[in-house]
Amino acid sequence: RPLGHTVSPLFPALVQVKTANQLPKALKGTKLPAEIRLYQQEQEIAAAAGELLFTEYGISGPPVFQISRWASANAARKQPLLQRVALDFLPEFSLPQVEQLLRQRQQTLGGSLEQFLTGWLPKRLGQQLLKQLGYGPLSRPASALTQPQLAALAKAMKGLQLPVTGVTGWQHAQVMAGGFNLAEFDPCTLASRLQPGLYAAGEVLDIDGDCGGYNLTWAWSSARLAARSILGGQ
Repeated sequence: RPLGHTVSPLFPALVQVKTANQLPKALKGTKLPAEIRLYQQEQEIAAAAGELLFTEYGISGPPVFQISRWASANAARKQPLLQRVALDFLPEFSLPQVEQLLRQRQQTLGGSLEQFLTGWLPKRLGQQLLKQLGYGPLSRPASALTQPQLAALAKAMKGLQLPVTGVTGWQHAQVMAGGFNLAEFDPCTLASRLQPGLYAAGEVLDIDGDCGGYNLTWAWSSARLAARSILGGQ
């Protein structure tokens, strides 16, 4: 900064997301494949799929890391905008298909609500969804659910809504977003355009990527380029 360089706001990326609602805490440790969509002011701004992990504070796992940059950037605002995530536990099925499968399950399996979704979703998740919808006690027979209740259950399985309250912070982040303005460095050498003899590499520059080794690749390749440039291209 004293040499004239500008720095964009810094915030953690590839980090766990905090949510409101007691459901994640009740499901702490539960893992399952899911699709996650992040909405800001009712507009979808990011989506990812993979193994979701429920935690005491919210949600984690690769798909959460992928969308966390936008949640973290929003949390760093002076006045954060409203954000929420929608969790789809059955992305391979459409909503009408899930409704139909629930009706078939109700007619063929019978039994209590406690076991109604077992084998389709993790047991604890299925039970917590039913409780969230107010369908308890779970000792009731599954046949007691009405068609509107089955439709609401299908909707919850296809798009469970959780308000986003922030991220877990620097101590848990895999990457830092933000950094020195890229326009102020030569992309062919990573030399400063403002101060002779100054080079930059890695996360100090305003570059960050998704999960999958992209950030490590940038760290190594940018360090190699800067070093070769310092040595005169050797």
